[in-house]
Amino acid sequence: MAQTHENTNCLAGLKCPKCGSLGPLWIQCSVAVVVHDDGTDEECAHEWDDKSACSCRDCKLNGKIKDFRVEGAGKFCHDPRHEKPCPLPCEACKEECDPELWKTVKGEQR
Repeated sequence: MAQTHENTNCLAGLKCPKCGSLGPLWIQCSVAVVVHDDGTDEECAHEWDDKSACSCRDCKLNGKIKDFRVEGAGKFCHDPRHEKPCPLPCEACKEECDPELWKTVKGEQR
């Protein structure tokens, strides 16, 4: 099922350039797992970068993460007066936000 709200975590700053879907996206990741003779541990570390393959699950567009980056997206206001980080431009406080509280979220697990 496609999302209808701005991504604020792992997919912050990403959306399909063809259909506008915010996700979920299929992303080819590098994965590190602990492997035993009888299988793997459930926990694993994964990462991707702008060169990683990416595909929209809605329209099936294939490309690289860099193709799915939204210009200027991925910045959020982290003003402590808010319940949670909000995408800029901040609707909660309009121009009252302190730019020092804006953080850029990159496409990586936080």
